[in-house]
Amino acid sequence: MPFKYSEFEKVLKKDNSNYERILKSDLHALVEELKKSNPNASKVDAEMKKVSKQKWKKYAKTRKYLLGAFPSLEPKLVNFKGKMSKGGGGGIVHILTWESSTGDLDDLADWKVREAVSWKGAKSDVKQYVISEYKSGGKHNGMGNSASTPGNVGTSKDEHSAFGPFSPEVLKYEGKDDLVYEMTQVYEAGVGNAFKAIAGSDCKITRTAKKDGSKVTIEIKKKGLGQTVTNSAKV
Repeated sequence: MPFKYSEFEKVLKKDNSNYERILKSDLHALVEELKKSNPNASKVDAEMKKVSKQKWKKYAKTRKYLLGAFPSLEPKLVNFKGKMSKGGGGGIVHILTWESSTGDLDDLADWKVREAVSWKGAKSDVKQYVISEYKSGGKHNGMGNSASTPGNVGTSKDEHSAFGPFSPEVLKYEGKDDLVYEMTQVYEAGVGNAFKAIAGSDCKITRTAKKDGSKVTIEIKKKGLGQTVTNSAKV
């Protein structure tokens, strides 16, 4: 639906039939840009962001029309960030945040964010100490206690236990060498089932089990999004 001022004006008048009959509207500068023969999408975007969220509630149809008429203004998930810290039981907690390119998270209501984890499988000396699904290569999606997080939430918690792929058998380990298991993770975002990896969100997760006196220490190390955090549990 390419932008046409005549169509835009019809939508504007549906939202407010008395637009600027008396007072200058908060949308004035935006409308003036739209009146030009070839409106600049970047300027339109900038002017739209100057209008308050409360005011856009009144001009909801107008805003929806503009987001659809300028492809570059289509809502996108941006500024994806993560902050890791040590969690309970030797695990790692990763708090994720993101924003909408429009400045309004509600525009990401149709979006979802999830993790994609993959692994190559256990080495021969490690295989007997991991859960069945991790003995050979595989992958899964999800995050937290659900398969994905709604985009309009703007944040999510991703928790990794120290044990991860290890089974209770690892507590019986008596060997001298460390048992190492690696996974790769990337965060994805998309609408419907069309997920794409978020640039720069790749992470590497390494878990290590080693004999420690009469017990076994399980260590987890996660590296990604500009951070590296290590935690462990002695069991």
